[in-house]
Amino acid sequence: MRRLFIAALVALAACGTIKDEPLTESTLERVRESTDLTERDRGLLADYMARTAFARMQKGDTTANFFDPDVTVGEAIEAQRLYAREDSLRRDKEKREREAARQRRDAELARARALASVTVTGKRKHPRSTEAMRFSDHAALSVAVSNTGDRPIAGIKGRLVVRDLFDDPVIGLEFKHDDALAPGARATVERFYEINPYIDREARLYATDFEKLKVTWEPRTILFADGTRLDLPEPEPADPLADLLRLP
Repeated sequence: MRRLFIAALVALAACGTIKDEPLTESTLERVRESTDLTERDRGLLADYMARTAFARMQKGDTTANFFDPDVTVGEAIEAQRLYAREDSLRRDKEKREREAARQRRDAELARARALASVTVTGKRKHPRSTEAMRFSDHAALSVAVSNTGDRPIAGIKGRLVVRDLFDDPVIGLEFKHDDALAPGARATVERFYEINPYIDREARLYATDFEKLKVTWEPRTILFADGTRLDLPEPEPADPLADLLRLP
């Protein structure tokens, strides 16, 4: 009977797989050759080890320990599988929220642009001149401002967003116009923007031909003659243009 019991224990031990073994350095040496694990399992295990090691480092563990003998290989794989599933759901939710925020902002921009229009019609270089006591290059933009609504406007504020032919952002330029505009009125103004040649986005604005630039107006505030105002929120932090468009 005793021999049969020992044989049964040996058989049970033989039925175990590497997934049942603790997550130690010696176990990891056999993971690559194990037929008990798929490539997906190995990837999940590696991700689990990296994630938990980073979490321990954040708590002050500077040993960069990737191992945890209190967890089996199988438990680690399942824990990472659950984490990846939850992380995917979280990312999908954030993506939907960003898209909803973008759509809300697009609607707000369309509403503001229906009240006032700002169009850049040209750009010219205004080079530095010591004789004229002008010590920096300037980009001079010709801008047409129109009241396209039915309410008198006292002033507008926003950004001119400059993009290249590939729609990649070049620079965001603050634009204000504080002259009154009656409904249907149009004004043409020129704005000068100082250029620092060591700042790439400013140098690109100065050097690029106007025909190779696309400029759109991002409204921020419209002041009406009756004292009321329309304010638009800043771009969402997740928006790649947020820093470019953020007003001081």
